[in-house]
Amino acid sequence: MTVNIVFCEPSAQEVRFLHATLSRAFSVAFQDILLFGFLGGAEMSEYLSVSPDTPDIAMVSLGLKDMDAWALADWITAQCPGTRLVLTGAPPQDAEQLFAHGAAYFLYSPVREASAVRFAAQMETLVRKHARRYLELTTKRGSVHIAYENIMYVMSNKRKICVIQPNGLQDEAYKKLDEVEALLDGRFVRCHQSFLVNMDCIRGISNEGFSLIDNQFVPISQKRYWAAKRQYIRYIKSKG
Repeated sequence: MTVNIVFCEPSAQEVRFLHATLSRAFSVAFQDILLFGFLGGAEMSEYLSVSPDTPDIAMVSLGLKDMDAWALADWITAQCPGTRLVLTGAPPQDAEQLFAHGAAYFLYSPVREASAVRFAAQMETLVRKHARRYLELTTKRGSVHIAYENIMYVMSNKRKICVIQPNGLQDEAYKKLDEVEALLDGRFVRCHQSFLVNMDCIRGISNEGFSLIDNQFVPISQKRYWAAKRQYIRYIKSKG
């Protein structure tokens, strides 16, 4: 099983140290490790903005010097649905702040070997539980596999469907929306005859529709409004 990890630290020495520590710890729990370390938050956010792959784990040091770590944490939570956010450093005075920013885990710095091994074991459980699933489509550019967490919403137009993804990516294919709905899992809600939405990407709901990440908006039909709203509320509660 492969795990994709990105992390940022404020100095080259800390990047090298954490890279070596995580490599040893995660090699026990995973067969393959994709590990990308960045010198500062700006480098990491630039990489995530253009990378076609969503990481399993994104680690942010609270000691960043080039940008506000909390702002970066919020950006990752919004732009990378499905990614587990991990914060490192000295714990904040208000521990609730960690949960408010969507942290799944916290590691004291410097990261000790034993702590890294425990962390890797817990991440293995999470990653296996939410193992990536893919929607396979035949498009103009050939066969594509789109990870469920990278699907913001799917819309239909006559005989075609269009899969909208973060950072402006789109894929079109000849397929019925009913067929796609049958393939996807419980994180998706049918809110309109022509729209399926990934509830992990929803940032707000109104009488008109869902507000999503990337400033996207998907309408809710009057017929489906209450059923879609109930399904969304149940989904949010199930995630704690």
